Formats: sequence, structure tokens, C-alpha cells
Amino acid sequence: MKHDLPTILKDIKNGKGPQLLLLFGDDLQVLEICKQVVTLLVPADKRGFNLERFDGRTVSWIRWKARL
Repeated sequence: MKHDLPTILKDIKNGKGPQLLLLFGDDLQVLEICKQVVTLLVPADKRGFNLERFDGRTVSWIRWKARL
């Protein structure tokens, strides 16, 4: 199922977004979209505890799986 980015961001804002979101493509574009998604999902004052970032190019499967 394909969705365009504005629709996905709108759904996230309305609490109807996907439970899993895979972003791929140009590094700068992916970074910008990630920032937008994080802004919608995690309040700035809660990010120290409620946010962990993984870079799929470098994170090991064991470390990622341990967070599930």
C-alpha cells in the first residue's frame, strides 16, 4: 500500500498513522522526514527518554531486535 508523504504526516497528526514506517532514499530527505515524524510523535521535552534512533546502515540486528 503506497501513501504520499503529506497524507502519512496528516494521519500521524490525527493519531491514525502507521505503526511502522520505513523511510529510504536520499539521506538528507530521509533525515528531514524523520524530523517531521518525530516532531509529530514525541514532544520535545520527552525526547530524552521516549526516543531512540537507529541508523539501519550501522545498527546490528541484535541491538534492534532487543528493543522489540
